[in-house]
Amino acid sequence: MSPIIQTVILCGKQNIPLRGHRDSKKLIVEQENDKLIQNQGNFREILRYRAQGDDHLKSFLEAEGTIKYTGATLQNEIIESCNKIILNKIVTNINSQRCFTILADDTADISGIEQVSLCARYLDVENMIIKEEFLQFVPTTDTTGKGLVDIL
Repeated sequence: MSPIIQTVILCGKQNIPLRGHRDSKKLIVEQENDKLIQNQGNFREILRYRAQGDDHLKSFLEAEGTIKYTGATLQNEIIESCNKIILNKIVTNINSQRCFTILADDTADISGIEQVSLCARYLDVENMIIKEEFLQFVPTTDTTGKGLVDIL
């Protein structure tokens, strides 16, 4: 499970999309001619590459009838877990400061859903640097002053 989580985190750090067009079939680590294997998406291709040097991962991914933990649902759960950990660390750091302010701005995403972006701005007293940290996007249907106050 650890290589799968590490691969999701690597893709996130490098801004690499996880999924491609053909990422639901059995993951085959090696074939005689790799040109026969169609691109299975970034996540699966990175796992395939990692498994070429890791016999335990290779046997796990190629085993019949076992849960592989490589599907889109689990990828989203790993991403959400990482989000909670990172957000918790950011909020803990912000709360340890003397004061902070919340910046909010609403916008529509590419699908037309209204969302509010939340950021925190504070003075890092230890280094005497003003920092801004993105917290998260919050979907909303009410962009009035009262609606934004309710979100905050």
